[in-house]
Parts: sequence; structure tokens; C-alpha cells
Amino acid sequence: RVKELFKGHNNLIYGFNTFLPKEYGIIIDEDEAPPKKTDEFDEAISFVNKIKKRFQNDEHVYTSFVGILSMYQEHKDRNEVYTELASLFEDHPDLLYDFHIGFYRRAWTSTRLLRKKRFLNLTKHSNLER
Repeated sequence: RVKELFKGHNNLIYGFNTFLPKEYGIIIDEDEAPPKKTDEFDEAISFVNKIKKRFQNDEHVYTSFVGILSMYQEHKDRNEVYTELASLFEDHPDLLYDFHIGFYRRAWTSTRLLRKKRFLNLTKHSNLER
């Protein structure tokens, strides 16, 4: 069913397989090579996991974080998005710093982050632990 939903988007299937036990992985046609994992992707997953752990008893913060990221996906100004995150992480300067270093400066300059944010949006309720 997921394979049909993600038909034509093998990168999403590869990403989805990351969170499945090997025996339940979705088999993909061999003619398309798997996408290369990047440090940016690992860094993004690590950052999201850090937020999920820190706010495990406050679902509102994680949900707000995902909503703010989707603002950028909707072509909102980066400064506006950063201001929203600064407000959300007001009492957690380390998270704002990590976001600034890991996302704002490097990854947001590439189109790959847009794909990652879409992936994170699809998996916002799944367990991202590896």
C-alpha cells in the first residue's frame, strides 16, 4: 500500500524503509540506485530526535516545530521562520544554535532540505530512532 502511495518517488520509499524492520522493508525495482545518505540528512534526523526526546512530555513543541518547518516549505521568508523557532526554543538556546548551524546556514541553501522536510512531515508521527 505504501509502495503504491509513493509510486514514482523511490527516495520516499528508501526513507520509509529506514524505519521498518528489514523483513518488512519495501522492495524497490533494482534499476534505480538508492540515494546516497548525506551528513546533512543524518544531522537533520539527529536534530529531530533531540527535539523529540527533550519534549517527549510536551507534544505541542514538537508539533509546533514541524509546523514552523512547513512554513519554509510554503515559501515563507527564512527570517520569519527563524524568528518563530527563536520564540519556540526561547528557553533552549542550544536547540536554536544547533538549528542555526545545522540547518539555516548550510542545509537550507540546498534543495535537498526541502525534500528532507517533506519527508519529516510525512514521518512526523513515526519513531525516528534508528
